[in-house]
Amino acid sequence: MVTLTIDGARHSGTYQVTCQCGASWTGQGETLNAYSWSPAAPIAECVAHMKLDHPQGMTDLVFTERFEAWLLDYWRRMKVVAPNSRPPSRQERSVAR
Repeated sequence: MVTLTIDGARHSGTYQVTCQCGASWTGQGETLNAYSWSPAAPIAECVAHMKLDHPQGMTDLVFTERFEAWLLDYWRRMKVVAPNSRPPSRQERSVAR
């Protein structure tokens, strides 16, 4: 199984992705406003890397605590746009792992 890890900071929108295969890259999330960035880019980039570079293998996507905090903060902010969506509870996230 190949593991990809995403680390990122919500205050700057910067992120780093590291794959167990040795690939790594950095970037910045899409700007939403002067102090807010979307965490979607690193997730999409990981999916593309998995499909293109590891098409036959099992893969796992791991979020650091910082990235998870950014993702949950983003999700809470977007509830204004998507009122029926909700981030999974910590219990639901631990069951999925």
